[in-house]
Amino acid sequence: MATISNSTSHANGDGNNGNDYSNGNGNGSFNVNVNENTNDNNKDKDNTIGLLDPTNDPNSEQSQAYFKYKRSKSRRACQVCNRRKVRCDVMTKDYPREKCTNCEEFGVECILVERRKKRTKAQIEADRKRLKAEGRNQNSEDGDFYEENPSSLGDVKQSSSIPLDQRSVSSSASPQQQQQAQHDVLGPHLPPEAISDRTDPFSELKGDEIILDSSKLLSKEVDVLKLSQFFKVLTSHFGLRLALHDYYKFKGKIPVSDLITDECISMLKLAGCFILPNKEKCDKYIKTYFETFNVAYPLISKPVFYRDFADLHNPPSLLLLRTILFVGSMLSATTEEEKEEYRILYEKARLVYSSDLEPNGIYLATSIFIISSGPSTHPSLKTLEDHFSSAVKVAIAFGMHKDVQNSTELTKDEKSAYKRLFWILMIRDRSFALSFSKNFNFEESSCTVKPFTLEDFEDFGDKQLEIFEHYNYAVPSQSIINRITILQKRTNMAALKSLPITAFINEMNTIMEDFYKNSPPNYRDPSYSIGSLTTNVYILSLASSVQRVNLFRLHVMMLRNIKSESTTPGSSHYLEIENLDLSCSWTALVQVSHRMATIASECLLKFKDKLPYSQNMLFLLFQGVLGLLPVLFHDDERVRKMAEDDLQKVIPVMEEISDCISWHLTSVYHFILKEIYPDPVKLRRYVKMAINGKNLEALSNDSANYSLLNQIV
Repeated sequence: MATISNSTSHANGDGNNGNDYSNGNGNGSFNVNVNENTNDNNKDKDNTIGLLDPTNDPNSEQSQAYFKYKRSKSRRACQVCNRRKVRCDVMTKDYPREKCTNCEEFGVECILVERRKKRTKAQIEADRKRLKAEGRNQNSEDGDFYEENPSSLGDVKQSSSIPLDQRSVSSSASPQQQQQAQHDVLGPHLPPEAISDRTDPFSELKGDEIILDSSKLLSKEVDVLKLSQFFKVLTSHFGLRLALHDYYKFKGKIPVSDLITDECISMLKLAGCFILPNKEKCDKYIKTYFETFNVAYPLISKPVFYRDFADLHNPPSLLLLRTILFVGSMLSATTEEEKEEYRILYEKARLVYSSDLEPNGIYLATSIFIISSGPSTHPSLKTLEDHFSSAVKVAIAFGMHKDVQNSTELTKDEKSAYKRLFWILMIRDRSFALSFSKNFNFEESSCTVKPFTLEDFEDFGDKQLEIFEHYNYAVPSQSIINRITILQKRTNMAALKSLPITAFINEMNTIMEDFYKNSPPNYRDPSYSIGSLTTNVYILSLASSVQRVNLFRLHVMMLRNIKSESTTPGSSHYLEIENLDLSCSWTALVQVSHRMATIASECLLKFKDKLPYSQNMLFLLFQGVLGLLPVLFHDDERVRKMAEDDLQKVIPVMEEISDCISWHLTSVYHFILKEIYPDPVKLRRYVKMAINGKNLEALSNDSANYSLLNQIV
């Protein structure tokens, strides 16, 4: 008597709950096992088939006709239907413009994967001989061979046990083969199209590249006595801090390889992080770095670097060397191929940083600061704020914000590096806070580092006086930013409480005027140097910030008094608010924007080669220039014409330096001037949204009909 196996499953061809029977492979067949020697004791169980077929005989024509699948099998199915084991009608649709019925119903993407063509035995044998002759590893490159030859799976399992760092991809393989090898090793669970087809120019070795010995680099020992200083900062427990030095003296030195996992080492090798450009390119990039970037940010002593990194095959810091090569290639790139090369160097530098390979505090903080100047053309925190914050945290953790001149654990070169690193990070920290209204990372009260002296830059040759002159002016300016920021916070709090703040505003104006008057004559001229240009932009941004605080105060006071009962026309309090003089702050903002536009049109092109590493200055400059857009709707024709002329001068300059802009937010300003400003409809809508106003024709305080926010702007 016939028995029906319990392995049958229910599935409906259209994806809904139905009564069709399927064996799980989508062909609609039904497993029926015939056992002629069954006992009569099983009759009651076998009678259940009578519910389906009255003949009670699965071999009869009637039973066979009943169990036969009533619809033909799909010739091809999309990925979704294939996984769900349901019928797919994608071949009857106009794919890819139309989805199959199931994907259309569930609102998912319909993907029809192309079938892989099977190769003949002759083709497989020919490929095997060719790969063997070329010294290839058949197990890692011929995926089709293993699919068609199950007997070779043992070799695959054996090869999969080989560590990633011992597997190699032939440099002479075609880009398609390299991409397939990347897919097999890095992401076998991903579709091939998910792997980037952009090939690394260094993956095709030409024979003159610098190949680093990873085992030698990773066998270097870390002086853990210096790490004790790192952990002293992390703990406030006095007894624990006393024992740290003796503890690390007991621990001795440990190899770098103990600080990272074998998987990280394999990843670095597979990505080619231990392969540098040839000697000629490395020398060129290093020279470019010290002639440009290191003059603006004197992080590294050139004689010390050339002494410590004399052998590029065995650098003391792979991370620092890679970041210097990245910046040098970025500043010397002219062709698209060279630009692609520096992007690859940048990503490899980030990969080395992410692997936590560098334990040296000076090398680590310096490298992170350099990486933060990378090509962040996309809005990523990992390329700007996150990297800079990490550099500050490393500096604080290693005590760089403290005066270490009397330290016995640091050499003379390390003490100088600590001092330069701190002040450069401090200046960048204050400029970021000014640009993005952020809190300070460095607390001024906890910093005890002394200002620069001329001897601090004795390793910088003929640039010594120029660098000292700039930082001798830039370092005191940080205290000005601190004082202005504190006064701004007090002013805002007083304004929210409707307290008088005129004294705060006057004090901020006095601080700015005194600082500018006491500045060296050269630094009052923005065309003197990139340092004077940056300083003028920062001063103008501070002045603009002061006036915005004053306008904010007036805005809050007006809103509070309008909502109160004493704001009816004719009351003394209302007349006091009405008589408030907004023209001074409004005029000051217009003058700042006009001055910013003048600097942009007259000075930027002169320092174009230095703009790639002056991104914060560019951001503040074009932020000020955009302040002219509302002025285009001023009721005074002369003011409107001035704003129009300024913008017409700035736009061509911004177009010419567009390739120097790497900050995403600065690129947004470029987009506004290029796409929104020329279109009157877009411009009007943009300014309305920017100031939340209704009467753009009446922005001055002389008009009778205006909103409060219009009056503030």
